[in-house]
Amino acid sequence: MRDASGLARQANGATLARHHKHSNYSLGRTQLMLPFIELTSIPLGPLPIQPFGLLVATGVLIGTSLGAKYAVQHRCDEDALRYLGMRVIIVGVMMAHLVDVFLYTPGKVMDDPLLILRFWEGISSYGGILGATLAFFIWAKRINANYLRYGDAVVYGFVPGFTFGRMGCATAHDHLGMQSDFFLAVKLPPLNRCPELKASEMAQTRGCQNWKLPDDTYNVTAHDLGLYEVFICAALFAILYLIKRFWTSRRPGTMIAVTCLYYAPIRFMLDFLRFQESDPHYLGLTPAQIMCVLTVLAGILTIRAMRDPKNAALMETEEGRAALKLPPLPGSKSSSDAGGAGSSAKPNAKAKPKAKITSKKRK
Repeated sequence: MRDASGLARQANGATLARHHKHSNYSLGRTQLMLPFIELTSIPLGPLPIQPFGLLVATGVLIGTSLGAKYAVQHRCDEDALRYLGMRVIIVGVMMAHLVDVFLYTPGKVMDDPLLILRFWEGISSYGGILGATLAFFIWAKRINANYLRYGDAVVYGFVPGFTFGRMGCATAHDHLGMQSDFFLAVKLPPLNRCPELKASEMAQTRGCQNWKLPDDTYNVTAHDLGLYEVFICAALFAILYLIKRFWTSRRPGTMIAVTCLYYAPIRFMLDFLRFQESDPHYLGLTPAQIMCVLTVLAGILTIRAMRDPKNAALMETEEGRAALKLPPLPGSKSSSDAGGAGSSAKPNAKAKPKAKITSKKRK
């Protein structure tokens, strides 16, 4: 009969053999996986610049620029769009924090009510989308702006801006999911890479943090959902650009409908890659998944509104087509002039007044 120590040594040997075999197998499967990239802050006096904030600010600038350019080409008043854009951004940031506080971490606000006022501590991307949408409808109604036409301009600028925001999430690695051998998964670094630092210092030092999953596993490969969304949103913007460039006969609202029906189902599925403990669940779904369902409904309602005869006018006008270097619209003044004095082109119908901001509505 074998003694206990012999059995223990045999068991340990078998365990190490299995671990060695599993490690070799994992190494072979993870050779194509993405490295774990950590960006350090940029020192600038007493206020270092964080990569996340820099990418978000870049996204805001690029998004507003592209949205304004789209507006000029598609019969939107640029001043009205700036009026809407400022309010959309401010309310979106506020709602992003409030949704995070009340839906994702409700226990924290009970212990620390002042957390509601610290908007830089915790944000929800879908909360920001919700706030931006509400602000858009409220102030678009005040200035009598066409929801579909101006909404398309806002969405066309929002998507690239949101892509840069997701780049910030990817650099911060704040959306790590479950372990995976997917080729786009990232390899978490080993623990205690900087033994000379104290635990309190290590938690605040980029490049020396102890990265662990919610189940306390480390040095493994895992889904980086923020990185996945970078690819997803970049592909979405490519689709929107192709629509803008080549589908000139589209109706107002096309950009809104495509964005809603593309992004929401994918995001809904991505949340199943999270740990159950990462986010609270309501009716078995995360807050983001519930909002995804509402987003799909919004896309369907947008398509219904697009079919309304009063919203069926083509996006391109004479000014927009000239900016795109396209031939003038049939029946327009430009085409009549080109056809000569004997042209029998019919006069255009009276256009709906553009959205304008008056001093009364600025109050």
